Amino acid sequence: MNNEFDVDVPVTCDRTKKTHKIPMTLEEAGRHQTRVAEKAANADEITSFLGGLPHPKPDLVVMFRGEIIVLPTVVDKKDATVMRLLHDLTQSPTFPKPAVKPRKKTAKNGKRESSPSANSSAAVVE
Repeated sequence: MNNEFDVDVPVTCDRTKKTHKIPMTLEEAGRHQTRVAEKAANADEITSFLGGLPHPKPDLVVMFRGEIIVLPTVVDKKDATVMRLLHDLTQSPTFPKPAVKPRKKTAKNGKRESSPSANSSAAVVE
């Protein structure tokens, strides 16, 4: 007889704030809840540590699934691109979405309108 119970555990994504139900055993659910609490504590510790770094701080620090990338310098000219990406990734008001500049319209570079070719149905000769 199987003593494992399957349950749907509600998991809230900290990025999107949406809740998803993930099926797992009752035993796995207990371990999952412990991991969630440990991750939250580690996130607070990382935030505190990075906040305590002396100035000048690196421009960009990214950690995803245990992989860490630190970019000491990001050129100011690329700030809008980075802010747009961070806003899209985190969906956080900490990184406001920069306004998109309208694209400049260019001339047609002297190109003529194309005329129908001799083989097309538009160029019927009687």
